[in-house]
Amino acid sequence: MRVLTVGDAALLVEVADTAEAQAAYRRINARMGDGAVSTPRELVPAARTVLLDGLDDVESWRSVLVRELSGLDVSNEPTEDAGREVTIRVRYDGPDLEEVAAAWGCRVVEVVRRHLDARFTVAFCGFAPGFAYCTGDPALPDVPRRSDPAHQGARWFGRTGGALLRDLPATAARRLTAHRHHRGGAVRR
Repeated sequence: MRVLTVGDAALLVEVADTAEAQAAYRRINARMGDGAVSTPRELVPAARTVLLDGLDDVESWRSVLVRELSGLDVSNEPTEDAGREVTIRVRYDGPDLEEVAAAWGCRVVEVVRRHLDARFTVAFCGFAPGFAYCTGDPALPDVPRRSDPAHQGARWFGRTGGALLRDLPATAARRLTAHRHHRGGAVRR
């Protein structure tokens, strides 16, 4: 873990992976409002970072972060935040559905079954409205990014590579590697 200074009033916590970023976010969020340090104006989780912006006392927060997050063991951290469940209707079609089946070494029907059986949690949101990056339980096999860009079309849910899934807005195209459940309430239609 590293704690980096960003400008005059922000810190960026860098960790190894999304599970550590989520655990760090939960721990930092739990400290907010406890009176020991000022509350950041913004707390922004991402794939491998958590940004604390609008800090009145950067060095006090740095001390708290080093103390609270050093040696963070995600196996002992809760993996789920309370949140509302959102069901998203999905149509499994598109040219990359067969590619995912080939990458997973199974038939298309098995890809669909695995997605329908998994539960997805919004790990963080992207910078564009409606982009939710999700983790799955159980985790699904990795699928590399496609080399061709998305075309105009309907909403799709696609792998971004690694352990994250991305929910794209209606202006994106490939409706394929989809999932039915999101928890967290950060997905917009």
